[in-house]
Amino acid sequence: MKSTLSTLIITIVLSHTTFGQTLDELSEKVMESYSKGDYENALYYGEKSVAQVEKEFGKEHEDYPIAVRNLALFNRLLGHYADAESLYQESIQIIKERLGENHLNYAVSVNGLAILYQEMGRYIEAETLYKKSSEIRIKLLGKNHLGYAKSLNSLATLYLKMKRYKESEGLHLKSIEIKKNILSEDDLSYAFSIINLGYLYQLMGHYEKAEKMLKQGLEIRKKSLGTNHNLYAVSQNNLALLYRETGRYTEAEVLYKESIKIFKDQLGKKHSRHTTAQVNLVMLYQGIGDLSKAEPLFLEAIDNRLNQMDLNFPSMSEKEKRQFWKTITNDFQLFNSFVAETIENEHVKNLTGQMYNNQLAIKGILLNEISKIKKAVTHSEDTALINLYNEWKTKRDNLSRAYSLSIKQREQQNINIPEIQQSINNLEKKLSLKSKAFANANKRFTWKEVQRQLKPKEAAIEIVRFRWYNKNWTDTVYYAALIVTPEIADQPEMVLLENGNELENNCLNYYRNSLKKLSVDEQSYIHYWQPIQDKLEGIKKVYFSADGVYNLINLNTLLKPQLNTYVLDEIDIQLVTTTKDIVEFASSPSAVPKSSLTAHLFGNPSYNLAYDQYQQVMDVNKNTSRTRGIESFDETLPLGEFIPLARTEQEINNIHQLLRTNDWKTTTYLGTEALEERVKELNSPTLLHIATHGYFKSVENKNGVEIKGNSAESSMLNSGLILAGVTNYYESEEKPLIEDGILTAYESTTLNLDSTELVVLSACDTGLGELSHGEGVYGLQRGLKVAGANSVMMSLWKVNDEITQELMTQFYKEWLKNGDKLKAFRVAQQKIKNKHPHPYYWGVFVLVGDNTLIETEARINGVIFSLAGSFIVILVGFAVQKFRNNQFS
Repeated sequence: MKSTLSTLIITIVLSHTTFGQTLDELSEKVMESYSKGDYENALYYGEKSVAQVEKEFGKEHEDYPIAVRNLALFNRLLGHYADAESLYQESIQIIKERLGENHLNYAVSVNGLAILYQEMGRYIEAETLYKKSSEIRIKLLGKNHLGYAKSLNSLATLYLKMKRYKESEGLHLKSIEIKKNILSEDDLSYAFSIINLGYLYQLMGHYEKAEKMLKQGLEIRKKSLGTNHNLYAVSQNNLALLYRETGRYTEAEVLYKESIKIFKDQLGKKHSRHTTAQVNLVMLYQGIGDLSKAEPLFLEAIDNRLNQMDLNFPSMSEKEKRQFWKTITNDFQLFNSFVAETIENEHVKNLTGQMYNNQLAIKGILLNEISKIKKAVTHSEDTALINLYNEWKTKRDNLSRAYSLSIKQREQQNINIPEIQQSINNLEKKLSLKSKAFANANKRFTWKEVQRQLKPKEAAIEIVRFRWYNKNWTDTVYYAALIVTPEIADQPEMVLLENGNELENNCLNYYRNSLKKLSVDEQSYIHYWQPIQDKLEGIKKVYFSADGVYNLINLNTLLKPQLNTYVLDEIDIQLVTTTKDIVEFASSPSAVPKSSLTAHLFGNPSYNLAYDQYQQVMDVNKNTSRTRGIESFDETLPLGEFIPLARTEQEINNIHQLLRTNDWKTTTYLGTEALEERVKELNSPTLLHIATHGYFKSVENKNGVEIKGNSAESSMLNSGLILAGVTNYYESEEKPLIEDGILTAYESTTLNLDSTELVVLSACDTGLGELSHGEGVYGLQRGLKVAGANSVMMSLWKVNDEITQELMTQFYKEWLKNGDKLKAFRVAQQKIKNKHPHPYYWGVFVLVGDNTLIETEARINGVIFSLAGSFIVILVGFAVQKFRNNQFS
C-alpha cells in the first residue's frame, strides 16, 4: 500500500489539481521539502504557495485555508509558535465561515491547532480541540476510518504527556487495531502509533514490550524515510531513552549522537528537538559519571532554551508563558543538579557563574515581564495600545465581578466565565506582542554586572531551589546559595544545602511553632543561615533573592544561639525579587523630590456599611463597571463578624500627622471612606498605606467556578484585604452594583501604582500566598508589584494590633528623618525589639524592593552643608594659592 506520508502532504498542501504551472511546481517543492524533513524550505515554498493561491484565486478559494494550514504546520515544526497559532486560527475561521464546523477540513485544522497547543504545554485546550476533531471525524467517517484512528492517536499522545497512562494505552491500542485493518504494517502512520505506544510502555516500566515496538517503528521509518530524516532521529532518540534506562549505555550513546547530528543538519542546532536530544545525552553522561563530555552539550542546550523563551514569550499571555515554561523547566533543574554534582570535580569547569546567570534570566521572569509591559503601555503615547490595555483591564474587572456571583446569578445574567477568560487571554497576547517593553524585558544580565554594582563589604545572594537528579529524578530537594562579592574573581561561591525537604517541613514547622508559642528558637539559624553566614566574613550588607521556603521566613528573626543575637543585629539584609534588580536600581532616580510626595492612608474600615450610607460616600451612578472579590469565605472568614480595628485609626492619624508635618500631601480614608472604590481610584501616590484585616485562604471556590489549569489565578483570588461595606454586601440577597469590599490580589494587579515608592500592608498574612518556585509567592505582594509598586511591606503571620501601630509609627518617624526606607525599617524593628524582645512581635513584617530615597529636610540640609563646605574649601584653597603667588612675586 502506498505510504500515507505522501498522501498527507498532498492533502495539506493543495486539494485542487487544475492550477497553473507555477502552483504545480510550488506544490512539488513543498512536498519534496516536507518529505525530506527540510522544513525551512517547506516553509519558504509554502509561503509562496499561499501568496500564489491568493493572487490567482483569492482568499475565497477552497484551497486557500488548506494552504494556510500547511503553512501553520511548517511554522510549528520549526518552533515558530506565534505564527503557527495565528495561521491555524485563520484556517479554522475561514473553513468555519464557508463550510461550517461539520466538515473534515475543519476537523483537520482543529487537530493541527491541538498538536501545537500540546507542544506549548497548553494541555487543557489541546484536549478540548482533540475531542472536538475526533467527534467530527466519527460523525463523517465512522469509527473504522484512518482519520478517526489518527484522532485517537493524537489524544493518546496528549494523555501520555499528562501522565494519564492507562487512558493513553487504551486509545493507542484502539488506534493500532483500526490501522492494522486498513494499512500495511510498514506504513508510516502505523509506525507512528507503535512508536508512541512503545514510549508509553517504557514510561510504565514494560521494557521488553517497549523495545520491540520502538525497534519496529525505527525500521519502518528507516525503510520509508532513510537515515537522514528527523523523524528517523526521533525514533533513535526514543530507543536511546530506553537503552539508557535499562543500563545499555554504549548503545544509547551511539543512537543519541546520531540523532543529534541529524537534528542539527535537518533542523538547525537551535531547534527544540536538537536541544532535547542534547539534554538526553547529558543525562546519559551524568548517569555514567562522564561529566566532562556533558558540560559543553549542556551549556549549548541551556542557551538554546533561553533563546526559545525569547522567541516565544512575546506572543504569549501570562498563562501561556507559565504553561510553556513548565515544558522546559526540568532542563534548568537538571543543570542545577549538574553544577552541584561537579562543583568539586577538577575535570569540569566551575559552572556556578552560568547557574547564577540562569537565575537572573528565569527567576521571576513572568512577574518581570508583566510589570514592564504594563509600565511600557501606560507610559506610551500609543493611543491604540492604551485603549487595548484599558479594554483588558475592564475585562479583568468583569471577570472579578463574575467570580463573586453564584451559579444562578451568572446564569440569570448570561455570564460565561470561560469566554471572558479566553477574551482576556487574547488581549494579553496582543498587549504582549505590541508592547515595546520586550526590547528590555528579555535583556540578559550576568553575575559580573551584579558584581559591578556592589560596594565594599556588600554581597548579592541568589537562593536556588531544585529537585535532585541522580540517574533519575528524585523527590529530594536541594537549596543552593550563590554568593557574589566585590572580591570574587573567578565564579560565584556556592553553599549547598542538601536537606531541602527538612527545611521545607520539620524545620519550617519548628520555626513557626517557636513564633506562635513565643519560645526561644535555637535551631532555625543553624538550619537556614549558618552555612551561608560562614561565607560572609566581613560583609555588612546583603542583597537577598529568596526562593522556595526562604519566602516564608524572616531571616532577621533567626537567633544565633552562641551569642544570643539575631541576624538583624549582625547584617543588613535587603530583600529583592532577583539580584539583577541591583543593576536596575542603579538607573533609578536618586531621590523622590519633596515637592511631589503624596500619601493615601486607609484604616479602620466600617465593615458594616448600609447601602444608604454608601450612597452618601459615593455617587453610585458613576460606578457602572464594578469589580468584586470572591464569595467563598462563608466557612473560612467570619463575614458579618469582623472585629473593628480601632487602633488602625489611631495608626493612620499618627502617620497622617507625621507626614503633614513634613510637607507631604496626604489623604486619609477612615471608617465609611475606606472603600475598595477609593483604592481603585488612586493615581500612583508615593505612599499607599492600608491598615485592615488581610487574609489568604487556599480554599475551593464554592460558587462552582473551576479555574482549570490556572492555580496561579486561583491563588490571586484567594488572597486580599477587607475594606468597608463587606459584611452588608455579602449579607444582602440582591447584590448592588458596587464593590464588595474585598480587594483581592487579582484585582490589585490593575491598580495604578507605576510611580508608587512604597505600599504598606498593615494587616495579617499579607505576605502569604501560593508558592511558585522560581516565581515567588502568588498573592498580594505579586499583585502590587505587577501594579508597579517599587517596594512592598507585608506580614508573614498574624499581627498584634497594638505593637503593629507602634512599629508603623516608629518606621515613619525614621523614614521622614533620613529618607531611607530600608534603614528606617531596620531601626524601627530594633526599637520595637528593645521593648518586645521576641521576634513574633518585631519580625512579623518584611520589606521587599528597591531603596529609592525621598527628600527630607535633613537630607536637603545635609546636601546644602556639604556643598557649602566644598565651596569654602575651594575659596580657602584659592586664597592660599593667591597668597603664595604674591609671596613669590
